[in-house]
Amino acid sequence: RTNITYSSSPVSILGGNFTITDLIGNLVNANYVLIDSNTGIIQFSRLIPVGKYSFSIVYTYSEVQNSTIFNLTILPNLYYNPNTISTYYNSPLSSAIPYYNQKYGTFSIQDAIGNNLYQNYLVQSNFISIDPYTGIINFPRAIPVGNYQFIISYTLNGVTNSTGYFLTVIPLLTYTINFKSLN
Repeated sequence: RTNITYSSSPVSILGGNFTITDLIGNLVNANYVLIDSNTGIIQFSRLIPVGKYSFSIVYTYSEVQNSTIFNLTILPNLYYNPNTISTYYNSPLSSAIPYYNQKYGTFSIQDAIGNNLYQNYLVQSNFISIDPYTGIINFPRAIPVGNYQFIISYTLNGVTNSTGYFLTVIPLLTYTINFKSLN
């Protein structure tokens, strides 16, 4: 069991006792979260599912209690490798499958704020799309030449993590060389 430890500011240990209980979620009851009853140091398992959690921490000394609420949000992992892609004008393209952990969430795509006049049109008109289950982004033909930035979001258990994705569309230049015979 690998743990992450959280320690708050030092407490004067005079024989008091710390306790922790679940307010939102079931991490304490499932032993994903433990508290040292003497020091108040909290240990978190690395196996905590994505979600929002809340705990009540109570310090009791000589029948006097002081309590606080500790909130914890576990975000899903999300990244594309690479997160920048280039293509020639009029060439369809798809992104790589992103790394995301934990599974069974949904993906969405939105425009990033930018100066590109076509940016809002591409996503809002569903010209560029994302598979909501795999995260693969589909770039069809005829995206205007330019640089684009998108925000990809992955949502699981009511928690969302986002990352940037960049697209550069390069002009495709073709030309023909004609040779003229001198004879």
